[in-house]
Amino acid sequence: MEDGTDTVSGSIDGNAPAGMRELATRLRTVLSRAGYGGIREVAEASGLSRSTVSDALRGNRATWATVTVLLRHCGVAPDASWKRLHEAARRSRHEPDQERADRHSPEPEPVPEPVSAPVPVAPAGSPARTVPGPRPPSPATAHPGADAGAVGAVAGAVAPGVPSLRAPYGELPHHVRGRAELLRTLEAADRERVHVLCGLGGSGKTTVALELARVARRTGHRVLWVSATTRGALHTGMRRVARELGVSAAEVEEAWAGLTSAPDLVWRALDAAERPWLLVLDNMDEPEGLTDWVRPGAAGLTVVTSRVGNPMVWGAEAVCHPVDVLSPEDGAHVLVDLAGQAGPTEDARALAERLGGLPLALRLAGAYLARSARGAGLLRRRDGDDAYVRDFAGYAAALDRLGPDLLDRGERLGGPAGDDERRLRRLVGRTWEMSLDLLEAQGLPEARLLLRLLSCFAPAPFPAQLLDLDTLEQSGLFTGAARAGGCDAALESLVDMSLVRVEDLRLGETEDEHDTGGECAGEGACEGPMVLPCLVAHPLVLEVSRLNARRAGAGERDRLWRAASLVALRLASVDAGEPGMWKVWDLLVPHLRAGLRGVPDHDEPTLVRFLSAVNLAHGYAVVSNGYDLQEELAALFGEKAAALPPDHPAALHARQLALRDVDGSGEGIDTAHALYEAAREEHGEHHAHTVQARHSLARALYATGDLPAAEREYRALVSLEDDGPVPEALHHRTGLITVLAELGKGDEATAQARALLSLVEEGRLDADDLSARHHLGHALDVTGLYADGERLHRRVLAELEGAGARGSHLHLHTTRMLAENLAAQQRHEEALGVLDGLLHRYGAVSPAHERPYNERLRLLDRRARLLHRLGRYDEVVEQLRRLLAEFAPVMPSDAPAALNVRYGLVLNLLHAGRSAEADAELSALMKDLGPEGPGAEERPEGGAALRQRVVALAERLDPARCPGHVRSDGPAGPGSTA
Repeated sequence: MEDGTDTVSGSIDGNAPAGMRELATRLRTVLSRAGYGGIREVAEASGLSRSTVSDALRGNRATWATVTVLLRHCGVAPDASWKRLHEAARRSRHEPDQERADRHSPEPEPVPEPVSAPVPVAPAGSPARTVPGPRPPSPATAHPGADAGAVGAVAGAVAPGVPSLRAPYGELPHHVRGRAELLRTLEAADRERVHVLCGLGGSGKTTVALELARVARRTGHRVLWVSATTRGALHTGMRRVARELGVSAAEVEEAWAGLTSAPDLVWRALDAAERPWLLVLDNMDEPEGLTDWVRPGAAGLTVVTSRVGNPMVWGAEAVCHPVDVLSPEDGAHVLVDLAGQAGPTEDARALAERLGGLPLALRLAGAYLARSARGAGLLRRRDGDDAYVRDFAGYAAALDRLGPDLLDRGERLGGPAGDDERRLRRLVGRTWEMSLDLLEAQGLPEARLLLRLLSCFAPAPFPAQLLDLDTLEQSGLFTGAARAGGCDAALESLVDMSLVRVEDLRLGETEDEHDTGGECAGEGACEGPMVLPCLVAHPLVLEVSRLNARRAGAGERDRLWRAASLVALRLASVDAGEPGMWKVWDLLVPHLRAGLRGVPDHDEPTLVRFLSAVNLAHGYAVVSNGYDLQEELAALFGEKAAALPPDHPAALHARQLALRDVDGSGEGIDTAHALYEAAREEHGEHHAHTVQARHSLARALYATGDLPAAEREYRALVSLEDDGPVPEALHHRTGLITVLAELGKGDEATAQARALLSLVEEGRLDADDLSARHHLGHALDVTGLYADGERLHRRVLAELEGAGARGSHLHLHTTRMLAENLAAQQRHEEALGVLDGLLHRYGAVSPAHERPYNERLRLLDRRARLLHRLGRYDEVVEQLRRLLAEFAPVMPSDAPAALNVRYGLVLNLLHAGRSAEADAELSALMKDLGPEGPGAEERPEGGAALRQRVVALAERLDPARCPGHVRSDGPAGPGSTA
């Protein structure tokens, strides 16, 4: 720790102006509450220089940019009150002295402000345009010590944010009430047990863990705070723990690729730590499948916060500590801490009892009364029937007036947590409504409307820059006293009242993934992540707000959903053709999905706007090769479009989207023909809708195996180019090339592929769509133009990586095609390296995720074949045995896939010279295949052919093994390994 002059609690310059001393005092208080002890620590966390921090805390000098950074790093909003305090401090300095200080004092490094920056957006069928949005810092404004890769951004550098391991000390109240005994228990807790803080949502579990973290930090412990709200958040956090404890990036990458146990790796590092630690896994409310991460440690204490209190879930090594609601006495103390002397203690006690002792409800009620004490809501209408609420008794009476059903017909709250959840939710909902009433009385009626607007979407981070004032003004939601221009102040007040928080999501390459081993592959590719401010509200807040919106009048509900539909279109205006925005789309899709599911069916224009937005999301899924998302959104689109007349364009489009799922059964071909004929009759042959319908027909014919008919349709689509540009022309040509190759017209297919490549390279055919170039690469491969195909695959991959889309479906699929291309060129070692890297990306996939699971199996099959061709038979044997072990829990040993793997295992055992093992495996395989004769035709498809190969192989090894069997012609081939 630094000496007394270099700490947050050190002395203030007595010669500083009074206003500067007041500002310094307030900043010191905020930093102390956030858990900061020394100036060096503050400087390192905020990115400011030590001299800048010292000047601000001694009262010598503090620019508004410096104050803003310090406040935000403490979790405090730099609101209007702080701005006024800073302005008063600035005025308190004599102007000439100020100018002299400006000339001679070091200016802190520029801090990024939320200034305007272009964000690519484009409606369907139009070029990209720009809209205002937060601009990320440029490299020139990097603060000292900043990671070069973390400064500066472009819209294309996006990926999920990486959270900090620092506990959010700024969320702690001045006093933690009613938890002294529990905290003493935890401070003396047995390290050989996991300690689970469990209870009702909003009961203060995280607050207890934070207070424990603050005590542990002061006693020299390393505090590791990991969010466990989702599986992904937990995995990301524990990955950071491993790196924090010195585990190498290579070991982490290997573990997270599924090659070793990631939990074991992290816990070895924790157990070997020299410094004692406290590990908090916060909000693990869905522990199923995650408990392997939850272990006791020899060097520290493990604490989990969760709503799940069943000891059987956590195992014998865990101790569950219920965190119940507060007693009326402790609840009264919480209210007095927040609201001051807003009435006698017995009134505070009565209100705490009425609120059921739920800490979340107590906090919001106290905040309401604290603002009332400052005059909020004092000025009222003469004919208004609401009393001015400024004390505990008045608040309790207002609760009765606003909703006596909150108390469930007068029944007292405070029983076991599981029994009271429904009633407590309703109670908290009324408390939030009262907070919104207070904001409305302050002249901010927009606050309630904003919260209800957010409740139309998903309980997930909502990009604030896409909730712009222009859209809000056009929405028609803000009528009467409410104005869209007041939304900015209303949002700030929602944050002040803890109903909404602003979370900066860092979109860029995830940790340890940004190094591609080569040069940056595009403009801006080497710049750091983009910071995207998002609005986040507690799911319960949104749920209650949504419920209250449903209770509103029909006209108000309709206005709300009309506004939400315009916001949905604004969200969907992000350019899906730009890979750099795909991670932004990953944020947007849940909101569009939730909005379409919730929108009422009776307002056709509103429903159609939501359908249009989801259709654009479907377009993102198409260009990024997100097949599962395509199917999901197409099904949702069809479900909601069913409310429209059958001949409505959206209803017809729903039928067309469903054609993407046409399989070999032939179902859907009649629909595809009908949609094409209807479009041609209404719009003409060359209209974009007709071209799209005909392309859907061609794809459906190809999927059902009618290659001649598919060829006819694709040729007709290509011929349309004679009359001018055609949408998706590159897709039409690549489709034709693929069909020609499968029809055995190799020479023509090759000629067409060469001609198409020339058109693209000469710029005579639009090829900006990376997905289209991906398909062009496939067309080059199927025609044997492997060198050209390899060059195109590598170019597509480089562009995707340069745009930060390394983890996209398109990147995975193109990488697989590159591996196949290299194998076809007999460059097996290179192909194996590419394939191994791809398998690392897939990691361990659960069979519950059918498509990626099957894709991983196909990759393992290709890997086994490559190893076989390289003569590395023992490696093939080990891989196939691991694969069979993986199959064991999900399929019987005589399932077709397992039988094929076992046949490949026999072959490779023979090639490896391990004949005894091969003989044993072959005998077991023949037994599971069963004898020839009656019943053989009922075996799974392909079973008979596999048995023929197995029997032929057995005869070659030992003719006596198969007496009476008529041997098939030709030697047994290598067969399929998977």
